[in-house]
Amino acid sequence: MLDVADNTAIQAAINKAITDGAFLSKAEFNGSAAIIRQLKEGQDAMRTNNPMEALVAAGVLEKDPTTGAYKAKAVLGVAAAPLKKDDAVPAWQVQIDQLVSQGKAKDTALAAANTAREAGEMKSAVIAAFEKAGAHNANRDYVHVLPSVKKAADGTYHTIKKDQFGVESTVALDVAFGEFLTGNPELKKAAGKPGSGTPVGSPSTGATPMSTAQYMADRTKNLASGDLKVTF
Repeated sequence: MLDVADNTAIQAAINKAITDGAFLSKAEFNGSAAIIRQLKEGQDAMRTNNPMEALVAAGVLEKDPTTGAYKAKAVLGVAAAPLKKDDAVPAWQVQIDQLVSQGKAKDTALAAANTAREAGEMKSAVIAAFEKAGAHNANRDYVHVLPSVKKAADGTYHTIKKDQFGVESTVALDVAFGEFLTGNPELKKAAGKPGSGTPVGSPSTGATPMSTAQYMADRTKNLASGDLKVTF
């Protein structure tokens, strides 16, 4: 006879019976039944002592009968607090987004500064070439020729001219502006000649200066009448 309390011996007997296909004796069967009861009692004790079950009994939690998962029990009349942005987006993600935004803003500002610098350099080059070509007031009249100016890969400036066959060629600014002034003599300096009232060695006085308002009014009138040509 096996001692019912000897769980180790009973378990060994059960294993031997399963392996050899033998039957358990009455004592062995009673011992195995005792082991099963002990396991069941242990499980019942665990369920009884489960703190989550105590919270369910207290009405704080509720248990899903299908999955067995626990969740906070909804309180009647109290809506769940909405998620804040900081709760929905991790702090590290917010910092990365800020860095990316700052980088884009710096790139935009740098591009704008480069564009303004290049425009200033082109304007200075056009005014200098226009004055060299003989313009009376290059600082004012450069706007007539500025749209035709292009910048080459080496940083120099030129204009584009097409022949009768449509073939393009580059033209230096002073040459192109000289042709423009020939077609628009009212924008060109008046050249004084010795023997015609201008002493030898005296600088030419040029045309009489006019106000910007008067110039713009005359320019509009000349453009409307076709007297002012702005193409090369």
